[in-house]
Amino acid sequence: MTTRHADGHALVTVAGELDITTRPELCARVEHILGTRPGTLVLDLGAVTFIDARGLSALVVLRRHAVEMGTSLLLARVSPPVRSILGMTGLSESFPVSAEAAAVRSAFARPEPGEGGPYGRGDADGDFARSGLPPAAGGHSLES
Repeated sequence: MTTRHADGHALVTVAGELDITTRPELCARVEHILGTRPGTLVLDLGAVTFIDARGLSALVVLRRHAVEMGTSLLLARVSPPVRSILGMTGLSESFPVSAEAAAVRSAFARPEPGEGGPYGRGDADGDFARSGLPPAAGGHSLES
């Protein structure tokens, strides 16, 4: 899982399985990001190979929390396993894959002037985990 951020946007790229074992890491990372109040948070799910009920519930809770924080949560590059479960559960309309998500995601592929690396600001270790920011406000935990 990697995190990138720039210009009021954040991108979290999730790879592998999104399930009961990886849910806590995703929720903690997104909670930190939401604490910074980005305008848009994009979850890139193109490399997700499996998603179970706990992974799906994480997406639902994270979307609700993002709305409460005034952040647009968008999905990009939704993998076939994720697309399938969203369709089977009727959640496809709650998680539209939009042109805006693709535009935000592609913006991170271009380094900004004077900044190295393929993603501009940020690094694979997740700047938010080291930022010292408290968990996002909202009155509930994303861990449940």
